[in-house]
Amino acid sequence: MNYCINCGERGTLQELSVPESEEQPFLQRGEFEPDNQYSLEQFVTILQCQTCQHEMIDLSS
Repeated sequence: MNYCINCGERGTLQELSVPESEEQPFLQRGEFEPDNQYSLEQFVTILQCQTCQHEMIDLSS
């Protein structure tokens, strides 16, 4: 069962839909290399609490 890390309510997290005019949400993970090249795009799921509207990343994604 999921729960909100902000208000603690259980079972209230819902996946946010991706707006039609935008690409999927992604998390940019920085990895510094000796030549200062970094960044990999990792697609993630954004969840929103239906009680307090807090948004968070689904760590299982």
